[in-house]
Amino acid sequence: MGGDRHTFKLLFAISAVVLMAAGCMNASVSKMDAYSSRPVKSGPLGIFVQSDIARYCRAGLGVFPFDARTYSQDTGKYIAEMYYQELLQKRPFQQVKMISRPVETEAEAIWWGRQEGCDLVMKSTVLYYMDGTGNVPTQLKTRIQILDVRSGSTLWLVEQEASSEPGMDLEIGWVTVSGAPAQRCRMLARVMAGQFSRYLVDPLLKEDHGKEG
Repeated sequence: MGGDRHTFKLLFAISAVVLMAAGCMNASVSKMDAYSSRPVKSGPLGIFVQSDIARYCRAGLGVFPFDARTYSQDTGKYIAEMYYQELLQKRPFQQVKMISRPVETEAEAIWWGRQEGCDLVMKSTVLYYMDGTGNVPTQLKTRIQILDVRSGSTLWLVEQEASSEPGMDLEIGWVTVSGAPAQRCRMLARVMAGQFSRYLVDPLLKEDHGKEG
């Protein structure tokens, strides 16, 4: 009788571990589709050209879809939408509008910017894109270029990159529980868009605080 109880307890414990592992794996799959707790690491801005934002804060900016021909047109659209939303919220420029037409050259961007009544246009490129799943990291690298439609000159030229690593797997007995997946590329784009918008608007905020002081 004692041996039977011991065997029953052992089998019960094993079953509990297996069920817990299965639950964790299901949660991991669910996170991959909807949410991940993994952090996003963004690198410092690579600034090649910059201008005095105070001279252009009353301008209207047109945002084109990112050039992502190596990947997919939809990728360029949703990344541009993230930047548009952040720029619209933080308002380094007086007006920001989304121009859904893809452009390939600076001349094309300037021409369409004039047709849309914009003072400036943002023509950007996806340099590298890897949307990780499972134990694969997510990586995104972009180049942001803002052009003056009147002079055709480049006012800002900035490169950005960010990444997210998946969590480590957990060994429970003979069961391996997958770690949390890396953040998806949409989250990386949102973080990078916020970083770029803050870079533009921070000098204006410092100037305002200086006047108040």
